[in-house]
Amino acid sequence: MTDTPLSVKMTDRVQNVINPVSTGKEDRMNIDLSKKDLILIDYLLSKEESEIHVAIHHCRNNDFKDYLKHYCDSIVELMSRVRNEIQVNQES
Repeated sequence: MTDTPLSVKMTDRVQNVINPVSTGKEDRMNIDLSKKDLILIDYLLSKEESEIHVAIHHCRNNDFKDYLKHYCDSIVELMSRVRNEIQVNQES
């Protein structure tokens, strides 16, 4: 990574998106979702993940490519949590 202002800004943006500063309870939200809602969210996250992979493949800027990879990792992690919740709802 180069030490240009663009790369510094991109790194800061990645850090804020992937690891936001935790301020306590306000960074969590409890929301009731039906199984149908969870399945829809899983579908939308899957579509987003596949589109990000295409964008990563065609990206020429390494800093932005790194940003997309971190963004994709966060999407995959969220998909995992949603799928885990779907399984828990199926078992009960």
